[in-house]
Amino acid sequence: MSSSAASLPVPKRERSSNMEALRVLAMFFVLVVHADFAALGYPTIANLTHHPEERIALSLVEYLSVVCVDVFVMLSGWFGIRARTEGVARLLFQVFFVTSVVIVGFAIYKGGSPDTPDKLLDSYFGYWFVYAYLVLYLLSPVLNAFVERASQREFLGVLVAFFTVQTLGIWQLSGVFQQGYGTLSFIGLYLLARYLRLYVADRLIAPKAFFFLGYVLCALVQLVLLLLFVLSGDKESVHEFNRFSTNYTNPFVILGSCFLLLFFSRLNFRSRLINWLAAGSLSVYVVHQNLLARPVFKEAVVHLHKEFEPLLFALLTLLSLVGVYVVSVLVDQVRAWSWQGLEAAVGRAKLWQKGRREQPAEAEQPSSHQSQ
Repeated sequence: MSSSAASLPVPKRERSSNMEALRVLAMFFVLVVHADFAALGYPTIANLTHHPEERIALSLVEYLSVVCVDVFVMLSGWFGIRARTEGVARLLFQVFFVTSVVIVGFAIYKGGSPDTPDKLLDSYFGYWFVYAYLVLYLLSPVLNAFVERASQREFLGVLVAFFTVQTLGIWQLSGVFQQGYGTLSFIGLYLLARYLRLYVADRLIAPKAFFFLGYVLCALVQLVLLLLFVLSGDKESVHEFNRFSTNYTNPFVILGSCFLLLFFSRLNFRSRLINWLAAGSLSVYVVHQNLLARPVFKEAVVHLHKEFEPLLFALLTLLSLVGVYVVSVLVDQVRAWSWQGLEAAVGRAKLWQKGRREQPAEAEQPSSHQSQ
């Protein structure tokens, strides 16, 4: 190779997009979950009897989408968190910036100042996922140390014990595991994904279609169980199953998340668009689950459901959710530019302070003719 060729800059390689696509899908599933059972209500014997096709379809969509939070957390475990002070600052800045944009947007939408100062303050802290994840982030050095030092057998033993207790305690220990809405369950998911990455993913020889079918099968099993409870005519059983089926600690949800994670790990493609959409995915959650925006989101879905036939409702809702995702990512892009500007300003301030400290000592001494 000639010296001139060797000196040419190496083009920056585009980051693989398979797991970033899963991140995008997981956050889109969050939108779907909040537009499905959370907005339209859980399936009941009555609505499944009067509108069986529509309610069965909505239930299947819910069971396919409810893996959303577990997958999002497991992606962090798949790659491993490297906790840094800058990361905490970036996360908090993202929540503060995007929430502030939502508040301004809400004020414009309502034509005035939104609600009371207390409600405005609460809107900055109404994100259970963000703060549960923040604690996981802070604990990640401890979890990583365990992963590095434990043998595979010890690691597997901890996982089996954890998920056995969590599954058996879905009702009795619901206050401990919080149906998956807390850091404790996130810890289990983080460790599970680390185990899959280190000891399972590269050893499996099944085709990728196997993992996708496994994910779909987990959703179908839940749908069949729902219909069996409905056919039994026991309203209490249907109510209890609804509570169980949408828990993030539900073993079918966790297993489905594992299948989906392993399926996407087998893909290999690159897309700048996907990577860009993934980079702003957390802001999608912050935008539509803000305490001020949440009722508006729900009311819009309910309105579409009342005004349009099921197929048209599904199409319009899908387009609306895509719109929410894209707008949220655009807001996050402004946040990213603001963060870069803030980092640059802090960097300049540090350089200025460093320059002042490193001024030559003789510059502070009086000259010889001044001392005379």
